[in-house]
Amino acid sequence: MHEWHWPVESPRGAVALLHGAGEHCGRYDHVAKRLNQAGYAVLGQDLPCLGQSPGRRGHINSFDDYLPVVDSTLQRLRALYPSAPQFLYGHSMGGLIAVRWLQSRPQQQRLQGIILT
Repeated sequence: MHEWHWPVESPRGAVALLHGAGEHCGRYDHVAKRLNQAGYAVLGQDLPCLGQSPGRRGHINSFDDYLPVVDSTLQRLRALYPSAPQFLYGHSMGGLIAVRWLQSRPQQQRLQGIILT
């Protein structure tokens, strides 16, 4: 998946970003920069078949195909910012993906919080 990263030095927290349908993480540059100003690092990956990620545009076999992207984004975020509190931010369909991820992976929830818009 194509990765988008808005780093900050010594972040007060780190945010994993999930974008909406038919778009990509780059559309959230203004959100990420505002979070950066508040001291938060932001990391996102374009969802399968959207943005700069490979695959037939807009096609997935199952909604659960999005869940491994959440796993990998959070793993990468933890590797980059191991001591920072972790947050999951999902907008539109990204919010639905975040909720589905929370339902399906309760044992992996080491998040400080979740933001849904």
